[in-house]
Amino acid sequence: MTTAAQRRERAESAARLRAAGWSLRQIARHLRVADSTVRADLRDAPAPLRPYPLAPPFAGDWRAKAEQLRAAGHPDHRSSQLMPCWMIAERLSVPERDVRRHFARLRSRESRADRALWLRTVGQSLREIAASLGVSEATVRRDLADRPVRHLPARKTRIVPATATGIAHPDDAAPSVIPLRRQNRSATPARPEGHPA
Repeated sequence: MTTAAQRRERAESAARLRAAGWSLRQIARHLRVADSTVRADLRDAPAPLRPYPLAPPFAGDWRAKAEQLRAAGHPDHRSSQLMPCWMIAERLSVPERDVRRHFARLRSRESRADRALWLRTVGQSLREIAASLGVSEATVRRDLADRPVRHLPARKTRIVPATATGIAHPDDAAPSVIPLRRQNRSATPARPEGHPA
């Protein structure tokens, strides 16, 4: 339940944002209320004496601009750190949770595209890749669109024979083959009892 003090504070925030040039829909999204609530709040709230310094939200699709700002880096550490999400949110006047959600979605898409590229490289079809990643073939095709696929050459199993059987090591033999162990020829075999010398 919203108290009278909370309503008054929300109405003042709505009035400040309206003075900064925000639309009713942008204010409603920022304050997490309905458009009709913002209209009612603005009717009751006194207009601010001066414009609010907060810039209006980015008009249109802000995601490309957010990616540019992220790649530009932190203002103080351009070569070592990406621009933090809260700073991007402030510059574009977009909710920080939306910025974080966008970059999390991008990381997920990059990871999926890397897995799809590897599966394609080892020779799987688009249908098999889509089934293993749990996405559609169109999504796999889009993920692979900008990534060159280099198919791996077929591997040939090569065993260097060390004996006449062609088995280099007893562990390399097929399960049905039991390798013979060499006997020590220098030692004389023990003769059974009763055998003539």
